[in-house]
Amino acid sequence: MFYTESYNFKLLVFILNFIGLPVAFYVRIKINTVILSVLLIVT
Repeated sequence: MFYTESYNFKLLVFILNFIGLPVAFYVRIKINTVILSVLLIVT
């Protein structure tokens, strides 16, 4: 039982990392574009 719990946890972490990478990339791009547009408006 403990083995399957550990395996499921590792699988969950792997899936979260797999999904999280593109999401983090997209969010970073979004934040960069917002900062750039704000800087362009301010200056």
